[in-house]
Amino acid sequence: MESSAAIDLAAQPADSANARISDDDLLTTPVAAKDINLSESYLEKLRICGGGPEFLKFGRAVRYRRGTLRAWRDSHAMRTTREAAV
Repeated sequence: MESSAAIDLAAQPADSANARISDDDLLTTPVAAKDINLSESYLEKLRICGGGPEFLKFGRAVRYRRGTLRAWRDSHAMRTTREAAV
């Protein structure tokens, strides 16, 4: 069963979702993946293999802080393909 503290943006009207967005929001894997435009399976793979964003575990429940997730995404910005090879 999902925690009521987790944010499900799909269940909220667009206006109220934008008004409540905070870097401290805890996101489920599906919402986190959508937030940074990745597939759920890729985010899960990163969690297992390493190299992904920091996450929190509450028993079996996995949550991502919105601010941490976006900082991780932004840390992967490249200007050239050469930068990615380094």
